Amino acid sequence: MCILIFCTVSSSNKVPTPRSTHPSRQSFTRLEDMLAQTMEASGNDYQTAREKALARDGYQCMITGVWDTNSLERNIELNELLVKSRGYEATVQTCHILSQSIMQGIGDPSFIYIFQRRPSSGVIAILTQFHLGHLVDVLVEKGGVHSLCNLLSLVQPLHEAFDRLGLWFDETDEDDMYEVRVVRDSILGTFSHVNRQPHFEVNEMLKKLKFRHVHLALLDSRFLALHAVCARVAHMSGAAEYFNDLERDAEDTMVVTEDSVELLNNLLSPFAVIPAY
Repeated sequence: MCILIFCTVSSSNKVPTPRSTHPSRQSFTRLEDMLAQTMEASGNDYQTAREKALARDGYQCMITGVWDTNSLERNIELNELLVKSRGYEATVQTCHILSQSIMQGIGDPSFIYIFQRRPSSGVIAILTQFHLGHLVDVLVEKGGVHSLCNLLSLVQPLHEAFDRLGLWFDETDEDDMYEVRVVRDSILGTFSHVNRQPHFEVNEMLKKLKFRHVHLALLDSRFLALHAVCARVAHMSGAAEYFNDLERDAEDTMVVTEDSVELLNNLLSPFAVIPAY
C-alpha cells in the first residue's frame, strides 16, 4: 500500500480492545446511569473516547447490530435490551478511520507546532499534496485522533477488514447514511444480520432531556470518503503491486519522490472528491 493509504489504515498497530475485568469498572442496573457516568468523563484519551463512541452507537456494531459483551457485563438494562432484540453479543471494537499510529499526536500543542513549522513532514506532506491538509485541521480542532468523528464501532472481523481496506463506506443522498462496500461478499457472509445501508445516529437514550447538553459527534463524511478512495484505489487492477513496491521504496529511503506523488495523484484524482467545508 502507498504511504497515503497509511493515513487510513494501521493493520500492524491496532489498539487492543480493553476488557471489563478491572475492579474499578462500575456496574449499573439502569442504562441511564451508565450513560451519565460516561458523559461526565473528560479528556481526549483512547479509553474515554471509546466509552463515548460505544454509548453514541448504542453499544452495538454499526453494521451487524451485535451487542458489546464488555458493556453487557456492566449493565442489567442493556442485557434486557439484548434479549428483547433477540440479538447476539461479541466484543465490539473501536475503530479509527484515520489511523492512530500514523496520525498519533494530532491535538497536542507540539503537533500543531510541527504542522505549522514543517508542513512537508511525513504524512502531512502527502495529505497536503492531494489538497487534503484541511482534514488534519479538522482533527486538531475536534480534539485529535480520538475525536468521535474519527471513531466507529465494529466487531473484530469487520474492524480488521476496514483496516485492510476490504470494507468501506460510500455516501448516499441522505445525511449520515452510507452504503457498505466489501471487496468480497464472504467478509459479511458469516453474520446473520447485516445492515448494508446503515444510518448513523446518536443513541436514542442520549436524546432524553437529561442529556440535552451532551453533544456526541457523528462520523465525519470526509474521513470516510478518504478511506473509501484509498480502498478503491488499492483494489484497482495492477495497483496492489505498485503500492507494495512504493511501500518498500519508502521504507528503504524514507523519502517519497515527486514522481511517486505525481503518479499517485493521477491514480487518485478521479476519486478524490473530498470537500473542504
